[in-house]
Parts: sequence; structure tokens; C-alpha cells
Amino acid sequence: MTVLIDAAEAARRLGIRPATLYAYVSRGRVSRQRSVDGRRSLFAADEIDRLAADSRRPEPVPRAVPVSIETSITEIGEGRLRYRGRDVAELAGTATFEQVSELLWTGDFTLDAGPWVAPDVVLRAAASGGFSLQATSFSRLAGGLLGAGAWLTDADPLVSARSLLAVAPAVFGGPDRGPMARRVGQIWRHPAPKTLVAALDRALILLADHELATCTFAARVAASTRADLAECLATGVMTLAGPLHGGAAQAAHHLFSECAERGAPETLERYRRSGELVPGFGHRVYKSGDPRVAPLLDAVRALGPTVAAPARLATVAAVLDAAGPRVPVAPNVDFGLGALSFAAGLPTDAGSVIMAIARLSGMAAHVLEEYAAPPLRYRVTGRFHPGPT
Repeated sequence: MTVLIDAAEAARRLGIRPATLYAYVSRGRVSRQRSVDGRRSLFAADEIDRLAADSRRPEPVPRAVPVSIETSITEIGEGRLRYRGRDVAELAGTATFEQVSELLWTGDFTLDAGPWVAPDVVLRAAASGGFSLQATSFSRLAGGLLGAGAWLTDADPLVSARSLLAVAPAVFGGPDRGPMARRVGQIWRHPAPKTLVAALDRALILLADHELATCTFAARVAASTRADLAECLATGVMTLAGPLHGGAAQAAHHLFSECAERGAPETLERYRRSGELVPGFGHRVYKSGDPRVAPLLDAVRALGPTVAAPARLATVAAVLDAAGPRVPVAPNVDFGLGALSFAAGLPTDAGSVIMAIARLSGMAAHVLEEYAAPPLRYRVTGRFHPGPT
């Protein structure tokens, strides 16, 4: 007997959004039935499960089309990440997020950077814009940026960058004054414990930029059209929203939750047998290890029992131990970010919020750099293909 499930359950089993499920229907990948009252779409559970099993088999990732842009902001390579020539792990242990952001924007390291303060009218506009788009943390932040940007059109770009970063925590309900790491922590904890603030400051620095990541390139393309800074950052944030980019930390958080419930060896063994990619592991650039992971995990371990329950820290350690013989690639920064949100008992989307706020800093630096380049310099050509008949 065929078991029918609704669209929400079908999308959950496939790990996709409902809109993607209906795109599958239109392309003939999935068959759909109507409920008796004609109001709901129903799907055969066995067909959905077969498609889910097929989708878990890793497919060869197509090689990205190389795009080379001269930049003086960030240098990445095997085992290294530098902002303006300075090692990111060293910065994460000695600087604040505000200091690192000013370094990215100007090339100068200043001790008295921040705290940034946005005008009240800008804060109100950001809160209103964020509230109007609450579908995801990314769309909420993009809406807040666009709302704030409407009041910054004539501001100096550096003033705009500071104001737009300053409003970001407030979009999520955090306070509108104080150091950024503390304000981010107070999105979820008030007052935010010192060890959590220290871990968040480190995470924000480590995630602030990663050269021409997809979201950053999108922001630069927008900047080449001379869109204003808020519009460029909103473009980058929405590009970051994909589950293979800024949403990857949520998958890592879910991995820790599953390992806490079922055991790390059993969970990772299931991934190994199914051929699924394990969330939080592997990186195209860092084959021998992501240099951001160790300093981030050190901060997680330093959270202390009042912030991170010992059982949660034990789960993080168990996943690392169990991964050794079962996962052939090293953990990446999404692993560390998922470990932070899980260990601290934060919501599953906290890692995405942290990454989105952090990456505003690097995207702003690249937008400012792009403004100095010739406009409209990007034109990707397509190879026409008639497609199926």
C-alpha cells in the first residue's frame, strides 16, 4: 500500500525547501497527487525516499570557472589565511573584531577601533527592514541592511560600513550599543558570559573574510555596477544564504545533536556506509587542515561549564575522536562554528547569524576596493545549448 506524505514532510526527507520540491515536480523528477479536498499536494513516501537516497550519493563537483581579481585584502593558501599580511589565528588571539574590520577596510591596525554607533534613525530603519523579512536569518539581515542603507546614501563609505556593521546585531534583537562580540552574544544570552563573548569575538575575526568566496564575489559584482554599500552587502548576504555556504554551520550543529543522541561512532559510521558527505568536514583549499578550526575549538573548550554543559563539550570531543578512522578529510570552519553553537546551547541557526555578521566586514572591504576599479568589469559569457527537445 502506497504511503502518502505531505509537501512539508517530503521536503524534509529530501533536505530541500518546499519551493525546490515543486521545481522537481515541474521538471518531472517527482510525481504529485492531490488530496481529496484538492487543497494539498501529496507524494509517495517510497518515491521520495528513493530520490533522497540517490541524492546522498556524492556527485563529482564541477570545477569552478576561474576568475582572477587583484586584491590586497586577504591571502589564502594551504594551511594559511592572512588579512592584510597578518596571520588570522594571531589576530584572533590578540585583537577585537572592530580592530580587524578596520584593518580589512583601511589596511591600518588601530588599537582604538570602535565601538561603532549608528544613528537612532538608522537603527530604527534596520529593525523595521529586518522585521519585514523574517523568513531566514539571512533575509532578515539583508532587509535590515537595506532599511539602514536608505539613510546612509550620502555618507562616506567608511562611515556607512561602520554604521551597517553596528546595526547588524540589533536586527536580531541584540542591543544597539557596546562591543560587537558582546552585542552578538546578547542576541541569545543577556547578560552574555565573558567566555561566550571571547569565543564570539574570535569566531567573528576568523570568519570576517575568506578572499573571493561566493558571497564576496557577488558583493563585488554588485559594487561594479556602483550599487551603494548596503545594496552590495545585502546581495552578498543573500548569496551566503545557501546551505552549501553560510547555512553549512547549521548542518554541523545538527550533526552534533545527532551524535549526542545516537553516539558519535554510530552516527559517523552511518555516514561512511551511505557515502554521504559529513557536515563540517573537508575544504577545497585546505587539504591538510583549515587554519581557523584550532583557534575556534580552543575558544569552545574555554567556554566553561556555566556556558557549555560538560556533556555537550564531551560530544564535540567524541565527534573529533570518532571522525579520525571514519572521515578521510579534516574538519573545517563550519565544524568549529557548529561546535560553538551546539556547545553553548544556542539555536541551530546561531552559526549562520554569526557568520553573516562576521562576513559583512570582509564584504565591505571588498566593496570598497571594487569601487576603485573600473565599473562593470565583469561579463561572464555563456555557451548556448538548445537543451532537451
